[in-house]
Amino acid sequence: MENVKSAASKPCDPTPSASQACDLQACLIRSRRASKLPADVLLSEFAQSVAHDRANTVELLIQMGAIETRQLYSPLACGSMYAYCTEVMRMSESAALKRIRAARAARRFPAILPMIAQGQLHLSAVSLLARHLTHENVNALLAQATHMSKSEVERLVARHFPKPDVATMVRQLTDTNAPASTALQVIASMARQPSPGTVVPSESSELVTSVGPLAWGAEARALNEALTHVVATAAADAPEPVPGSVLRSITEAVTQKVAQAIEQVASPAQFEVEPYARVTPRSPGRFAWQLTADQDMQDLLEEARQLLGHEAPGGDLKLVLKRGLEILVQQLRKSKHAETSNPRAQRGNANSRHVPHAVVRAVTERDGHQCTFEGPAGRRCSERSDLELDHIIPFARGGKPTVDNLRWLCRRHNQHEAERVFGSEHIQEQRKASRARAGQARAARRSRTNETAASRSLSGPSCGPDSSLDCAP
Repeated sequence: MENVKSAASKPCDPTPSASQACDLQACLIRSRRASKLPADVLLSEFAQSVAHDRANTVELLIQMGAIETRQLYSPLACGSMYAYCTEVMRMSESAALKRIRAARAARRFPAILPMIAQGQLHLSAVSLLARHLTHENVNALLAQATHMSKSEVERLVARHFPKPDVATMVRQLTDTNAPASTALQVIASMARQPSPGTVVPSESSELVTSVGPLAWGAEARALNEALTHVVATAAADAPEPVPGSVLRSITEAVTQKVAQAIEQVASPAQFEVEPYARVTPRSPGRFAWQLTADQDMQDLLEEARQLLGHEAPGGDLKLVLKRGLEILVQQLRKSKHAETSNPRAQRGNANSRHVPHAVVRAVTERDGHQCTFEGPAGRRCSERSDLELDHIIPFARGGKPTVDNLRWLCRRHNQHEAERVFGSEHIQEQRKASRARAGQARAARRSRTNETAASRSLSGPSCGPDSSLDCAP
C-alpha cells in the first residue's frame, strides 16, 4: 500500500515511455486516494503539484527554445516548431502558440523563466507581453505584470500600447444558405484551403488570429499563410528586394481586409466563432465589445434609439447602451442594496428576519460590494457577484438583523459558514427537506391546475341570453 501511495503522489512523467504510469488503473487509484485524503494533506499536495507544474513548464520552454533554435523538428518531417508541437506532440493549436511565443520571449529575456517558476507570471501573461517586450521596457513591464490575471495584463498592454477604436456597427449575420457573390465565395474558400507551405505563425499573423475579425483559429492561420505566400511570390518580381517587415505589414493589412469580406459570407458553422461575448481592452479606458444579439434584443435597441431621439444623436450605439446600463445598474442597486437618493427612516422588528433597507445600505457601504470572507492567511474573497446577507450570529441562535451582525458573503461562503456552524450533515438534510417541500408544492399546483381544467371541460357550455340550449330545470 505504501508503494501505491508513493507512486500516486508522483506527477506523471510527460515522456512517451512513461505513458503506462498514467494508464486508467493508475489514474483511478490516484483519484480514489485524493478523495480520501484529509483536507490539509490534499491542499499541501496540490500546492506541491502546482510548484512541480511550474517547474515542468519552465523546463518545457527551455527545451522548446533549444529545439526551435537547432531546428531539430526538420528531420522529423515538420516544417516548423508549430507543426512539430501540433502534429507530432499533439498539442492543441492555442497551447502550442502560447508556449512557442513564451519560449521565444524567454530566449530573449531569461528573467521570465524564474518568474514563471515562482508563480509571478503565467503563460498567458508572457504570451500577451511577448510581442511588446524590448530591452528598454522588459524590467518595468514584467514587474508591473507580476501576479496579474490575464484580464489585468490585457488592460496593462492596452495602457502602454493602445490600439485605435474599432468601428461601431450593427449588421445582420448572413444566413447560412443565403447566396453570396462569386468574389466573396472565392475569398471565403481561401480561408478554408491549406496554405501552399507550412509556416509557423509569426508575430504578425499571431496578432491577426488573436484579435480583430479573424478569431477563428486554424482557418485564420491558413488564410494568413496563403497570403504570405502570395505576397512573397509577388515581391520576388520586384526590381529591388523588399524588406521582410514590409512584406509582413502588407500581409497583415490584406488579411484584415479579406477578413471583413469573409465575415459577410461566413457562418458560425463554417468558422469557429466564439459563441460568447468578448470584451477586449483597446487603449486606456477604451474597450471593444463583440456579441451576437437575437431579434428581441435588436428590437429593443431600435425602440430605445427611437425613444431617445435627440438625446442619442444619430442613434449612437454607445450612448444607447450606456444609458440602458445606467438605468439597469440603478435598478439593481436599489433592489439588491436598497440604494436610494431619498432614504427614509424605517422601523424594523428585531425579532424578524426582515432586514431594514437602512441596515442593508450601511452594510453595503461598509463591506464595499464584496464578499467579506477571509481565509487563514487573511486573504479576502474577491467575489462581487451572487452576494447574500449573512447573520454572523445565526438568526436561529438569536442573531439580530443589525449592522454589526450582518455581512455580505458570496453564495459559496455563505453555505460554507452555514456548514461550519450547523454541520454539513444538518445542512444537507435541510436542503433535501427544502427540495422535497418545493417538489410537493409544484405537484400540488399541477394537481389544482388539472382539476380546474377537468371541471371546466365537464361543466359544458354556459347558459346565457344568447344560448340556443334549453337551460330550464
